[in-house]
Amino acid sequence: MELGSFDQIEINDLEVRCIVGLFPREKLEAQPLHLNLRLYLDTKKAAKSSLLSQSIDYAGIANQARFILQAGRFKLIETAAEVLAANIIASRYCENSGADLKAVWVSIAKPKALEGQGVPKISILRSDSDFLYQSLVPGSLEHVVFRGSEHMILRQEVPPLTEITLSKPPLLSISDFFVGFHWKQNSHALDGNCPVVRRPGANLVYRNHSKHTASIITIVGGAYTNYQKASIRPIQTDGRAVLSLHPTALD
Repeated sequence: MELGSFDQIEINDLEVRCIVGLFPREKLEAQPLHLNLRLYLDTKKAAKSSLLSQSIDYAGIANQARFILQAGRFKLIETAAEVLAANIIASRYCENSGADLKAVWVSIAKPKALEGQGVPKISILRSDSDFLYQSLVPGSLEHVVFRGSEHMILRQEVPPLTEITLSKPPLLSISDFFVGFHWKQNSHALDGNCPVVRRPGANLVYRNHSKHTASIITIVGGAYTNYQKASIRPIQTDGRAVLSLHPTALD
């Protein structure tokens, strides 16, 4: 793909403090990552219409990146970069986006890793053809964005004016990010672009009260290394779409 002919939207110098690394001290103390993003697309439609829906919501992308880095607790910045790229590419299919996103460049630097003896950095370039998004179960609106040895990253589409119930199975750590400003939790409005950590024993009802399909980004981790599969089972209950996460142990 020849990217020189496309426009670029850049998000530079985003610092995110998070737990990242292999060593014991890195698993206990947050450290900064420096993130730069470059998105390749055609911005002519947005320029003519002045509609954000025809371009990229860079504030939303930055908030999602911050959530993924903080909730993911990645061992390697290689994994973090791949997940960020996969999520950004996946966003082109969600939130009624009219942007024709072609590729994304992700650069992550870890300035504290070598204690002043240099700054390790990874940079990757990914296009739409690098990722294959599959439904978690046939017919589900839950799609796997990334499946690794320790994490599974999901994006679920929630139809307009639809309620879902999110629960937390045992042994899994699960964090959700509600994309947009049109969510209610048990009838109370959520702050826009809101991260939520699921708590044991709490079945919370969320409602997309807009007239458009909305998305939730979910990070499944923790004891996920002891599970090979996790499925989202859609259930119809009194007209509400209820999505429940059910882990399946390794054979």
